[in-house]
Amino acid sequence: MALGSAIGTGLFYGSADAIKMAGPSVLLAYIIGGVAAYIIMRAPR
Repeated sequence: MALGSAIGTGLFYGSADAIKMAGPSVLLAYIIGGVAAYIIMRAPR
C-alpha cells in the first residue's frame, strides 16, 4: 500500500507541473484517457 500511495503522490506532483506548462488541455487529455480506459474496462469479452 505504501508503494501505491507514493506513486499516486508522484502522479499528482507531476500533473501540477504539466498543467503549469500546458494549461487546461492537460485536464482534457486526462478526461479523454479516463473515458477510453472506462470503455475498455466495460467492453464485453
